[in-house]
Amino acid sequence: MRNLNGLETTLERVGRILSHKYNITVRCKANECKTDGRTIWLPALPDSISESLWTLIRGELDHETAHILYSDFNGRMKGFKQKWGEFGFDLLNVIEDVRVNYAMQKEYPGSRQNIMHSIDKITEKHPIDQMPLPVRFLCALFLAGMDISYDQYGQDACLLVKQFSREAEQFKSLNTTDEACNMAEGILKRLKHQAEQADQPSSDQQPSNYSQGKPDSSSQSNSGDDDQQNPSKNQQSSQNDTPSEDNDSGDKADDSENKPDISENPGDQHEDVSESADSSSNSNQPGNSGDQNQSAMDQAFSGQYTSNGHPFELQQNIKDHLQDELSQSVNRPYRVYDPSLDKVVVPPMRDNGETFQNLSNAVRPHVGSLRQQLIRTLRSRDTRFWVSEQEEGQINCKRLYALLNQGSNKVFRQIKECESDSVAVSLLIDLSGSMNGARIQLARQVAILFAETLNQLRVPSEVIGFTTEPAKRTFPRLQKETGMDIQELSKLYARIFPCVYSIFKAFDEPFRLLKPRIPSMNALEYTPIDDAILFTAKRIVIRKETRKIILILTDGEPYSGNPTMLQTVIRHLEDNLLKCEKAGIECVAIGIQTEYVKRFFKEHVVVQNLPELPKAFYAKFSELLRQKRQ
Repeated sequence: MRNLNGLETTLERVGRILSHKYNITVRCKANECKTDGRTIWLPALPDSISESLWTLIRGELDHETAHILYSDFNGRMKGFKQKWGEFGFDLLNVIEDVRVNYAMQKEYPGSRQNIMHSIDKITEKHPIDQMPLPVRFLCALFLAGMDISYDQYGQDACLLVKQFSREAEQFKSLNTTDEACNMAEGILKRLKHQAEQADQPSSDQQPSNYSQGKPDSSSQSNSGDDDQQNPSKNQQSSQNDTPSEDNDSGDKADDSENKPDISENPGDQHEDVSESADSSSNSNQPGNSGDQNQSAMDQAFSGQYTSNGHPFELQQNIKDHLQDELSQSVNRPYRVYDPSLDKVVVPPMRDNGETFQNLSNAVRPHVGSLRQQLIRTLRSRDTRFWVSEQEEGQINCKRLYALLNQGSNKVFRQIKECESDSVAVSLLIDLSGSMNGARIQLARQVAILFAETLNQLRVPSEVIGFTTEPAKRTFPRLQKETGMDIQELSKLYARIFPCVYSIFKAFDEPFRLLKPRIPSMNALEYTPIDDAILFTAKRIVIRKETRKIILILTDGEPYSGNPTMLQTVIRHLEDNLLKCEKAGIECVAIGIQTEYVKRFFKEHVVVQNLPELPKAFYAKFSELLRQKRQ
């Protein structure tokens, strides 16, 4: 895997390591952050972002990896949302997130820094003043479980969390997802029981302003009437509604006397204790925070809860950080909407040999005339070593003793060079729409001439075509997935169309397989030369041969279907060519009726007339191979 790190992005490299070690697939798409137990989806990001944002991404990657390693996605968690609704499932996520975070930190201590940095970044961006009480309660409960201060989420949320402070301390010590489900069910039963008891004194109350956590005016007036009609009840309520510290200590005392195992139902322990007290304690004074809390939590259980996902999921948070960071950048980075959609296909076999034979007859004279020339140029003298015990050459001081003691004259050494075919070549053919007609016919002839010559010389080679998926197939899917039109997406991503790479002949395939695939070499859509070069470089860089050469046959500039990001695509091409150079890969461009290759490629040939192409192609190829490596 020599030099591969220079050709991979950070996330690709991490994904390869995770896939090898844990069989975890990492895919980058848009701004998604999620996992299904087998695959981790992360945002499609360039490498040119701040270290702070990378740490945020690494924290999410560590967290999602922890879910895959320690969460049971096929157990009770699978049906938890159906049983307890959105709020219940988010509560379970809070508990499970804390549990797997600590499990990950215990086994991999280095992950703690990334995870804690992610949490800090999330709390910075949380719009607390716009959050309803149930969402603030979940946020505060998560921070309580992670032993982090949560006072910023409001007094009403803090009071609710303090009721479950003992449970929050136990989140980190849970061993399985099943135990987390038990804990979540216990908390949900207590919350639901309190909400139901709060509704009993005045069942006709309809709390409003849920997003602000406040009862409406009708709720206040009804509560006031009830207080006037039941002074004894109000007095009893004031006795029970002592400060929150007393209530919490009382609850803890009762819990400590009847503390069951968490594998049972922890929520059942509170129902008998609170049955007599809740009916009075829940009828608070008008505007009291306890009444507001129960009103908001009642709505959370009645299906009116909306949090846009678990409050500490990073999807929206990363999107906000990325948008802020990229908006400050003068040069927009190269981003692909969904690199995982790029396809590597093997063209179908559509020929019985007739088409190939006709093409081959046209180029066969060139094969014979160039064979001997390429034999000389392909021989690479890269292996040099000393041979001792020679009768002539350079004196070997270590062998002088043989001349004195044994009278031997074999005290010399010589340099030997081992000739070997240490070259691997990839032919990269542009299959964009502009290559249609005579140009694609010529590309087929070049592919045959190229592959057959190198096959006779036993030089490893491959033939790859590149283009993009048809736009008419991509447009509907993108609009359905994002709800955005192409103009909006074009401002966010340099490439939104998946690349299609056609492997007409791979390195490990015999030459005969190229014959029936040649008729499938057709012109299609756009010209993503930048991504195609990087794709081919990753395939050839792992070859054992000393010299690695990519020949690019194209008739146009790099273009991925997004005119607003053309300069970004050009910079990406330049960056990829620099990566290839650092990895020891030589790139040569063969431009058909285009001068642009002179701008980007150090080694290039421009062919103005189509009949000149085969001759110029091999002339440049031979010249390149003659050059001595520095």
